[in-house]
Amino acid sequence: MKSLLLVLLVLLTSCAFFSPYQSHQEKFYPLITADNLKDSGYESFNSEDVKSILTKETSLAGGTYIVSAFPVTKTYLNALTNELTKERSLNKSQASKLKKKYYNNYIKNKTCIQFSYVATRYNKVKYLSGWDLELDYQKVSRKLTFKKSDLTKEPINNKKRIGNDILDQWSNTAIACTKSYEPLKEEFHVKVTPRFVPFPFDSNTTLKWEFDHVKIVDGKEVKVESSNSSYQPYRGW
Repeated sequence: MKSLLLVLLVLLTSCAFFSPYQSHQEKFYPLITADNLKDSGYESFNSEDVKSILTKETSLAGGTYIVSAFPVTKTYLNALTNELTKERSLNKSQASKLKKKYYNNYIKNKTCIQFSYVATRYNKVKYLSGWDLELDYQKVSRKLTFKKSDLTKEPINNKKRIGNDILDQWSNTAIACTKSYEPLKEEFHVKVTPRFVPFPFDSNTTLKWEFDHVKIVDGKEVKVESSNSSYQPYRGW
């Protein structure tokens, strides 16, 4: 019996140690900071691989709203370029133009976050104009702005049954950017504020990217541990 309990304890400990949370957290720094997939050490990744690892999701207003976001990184754009080059049989010159377009749109003089939401019941937040985003990096808050054309983009409208009620549900996705480039080499947060939140729920929520990173102190590289490095939630296999 003692042997069986010991085996179960080892298995549970192993599941926690190799949890998806921990595995993803270790990939944050290279995928966020590297100039390309090769430099990140994950050259075989496609855009969905990068996106799934970097995406953060949470809910607010008692689960009435679900929001998610991920940073549009050079590694993500590198993966997209590779995929489109292959799918469209682009030559070297065409692939180079595509890469430059992505860089100008999402990296040059800006930092971009792709934001998605699913909102149930309340039509005051059915459009992107009903959402405000801020990037908090190095203790400075920077407003994230959507393109004007995105603010009035029609959301996807579905129905959701809750108990005996059939409610409207809206979802949308778009990219919002700051007016300056931030390397995101340290932990950063995105504050999400809907224009309407029912009483008595909090008026906003925060998506956090927390990871071990490197800082230069007196000309030397110093490793800084994640703010929640001691937090190792068990998520199962």
